[in-house]
Amino acid sequence: GSSGQGLVYKITNPATNPELTTIYDASEEEIRSLLIDNEDNLYCGANPSLTKSGFCGIQKAEFSEMTKSGGYIPKVYQLNWDGLVKQCWQSADSVIFALQTDDQEIFLGTGNGGKIYRLDKAGISKGLGTLAVTIEEPQVTALCAGLAGSILIGTGNPGKVYRLRKELNKEGWLLAKPFDAKTLAQWGKLSFEATIEGATSIEFQTRSGNSENPDETWSEFQPLAGNDAIQS
Repeated sequence: GSSGQGLVYKITNPATNPELTTIYDASEEEIRSLLIDNEDNLYCGANPSLTKSGFCGIQKAEFSEMTKSGGYIPKVYQLNWDGLVKQCWQSADSVIFALQTDDQEIFLGTGNGGKIYRLDKAGISKGLGTLAVTIEEPQVTALCAGLAGSILIGTGNPGKVYRLRKELNKEGWLLAKPFDAKTLAQWGKLSFEATIEGATSIEFQTRSGNSENPDETWSEFQPLAGNDAIQS
């Protein structure tokens, strides 16, 4: 992978008579990370250019404004050796730093929000990804395969190492971004799709208010009614 023109190179005979061949030219300016899975597919983490001096010259507030304006959308591409290219993920709130796989899923280490995403290889053609975990450190700069299918996580600013295990947590929660109806609204039912494993369960709670950002004037969180109706 390279920076400047977003080229992916293949080097043959590196020890004796090295030859350089371009195998992909991305529309983004930087190929920050590469990964080959157990089926010999090549994944490329491609970032658009933020500044001529690179990502390190961007402050968090400036980066946030660029992502809000839609001017920064990094992507992950899948290349096979038949020359076919698929876009399998994109996000407007992350910089792609690292890729890793456990042979069933592709993990993405990103910044500047400390997020790790995962792509299910079975549904990769749909471009679907889920947020696996968010850590305190802003940059996930390295991912590495660990023991028993775990993923080792290296962070920046400050530097730490975590282990992401495959076992399920006893409990967890995810807070969604506020949805603005743009006018006075009476909410109906909440519909969702979920894969429930073993003895696990899932529960939704909602709250609502009349300000753009949640504050003390918003209602308390309330569970859904028996028919999945929103009560807040």
